[in-house]
Amino acid sequence: MGVARYITVGYMLAGLLLWLILSKGFATVWDWLRWHDSHLIGENVKLTDVIGFGFAFLGTAFLWRHHRVNEWLSDCVGELRKVTWPTKKETYAATMVVIATSVIVSLILGLFDFVFGKLTLAIY
Repeated sequence: MGVARYITVGYMLAGLLLWLILSKGFATVWDWLRWHDSHLIGENVKLTDVIGFGFAFLGTAFLWRHHRVNEWLSDCVGELRKVTWPTKKETYAATMVVIATSVIVSLILGLFDFVFGKLTLAIY
């Protein structure tokens, strides 16, 4: 997949996420102002959804047309292609180390908590 495809997919995903956030935000404002959020198409498409989609579409289109943003995203994709990603075996081993370390540290902290709790009760 080329750099332009990654950027296009990223814009689409960002636009969808922005649409979801804005439509929920507008619905909250509509409820707060006690305005009626009318259904436009069936039961699922409301006015706030359409307004959120419009703002998300305009924002995404503006960023898509912005030369500096596209240049920065192209540089990011180029740098990510240079990364040496770990293998599945290395990821599994690192995950096991993190889990084991977390368990050991939680046991040590639990022991300290127990000892200091008993000492505090003995003092009081």
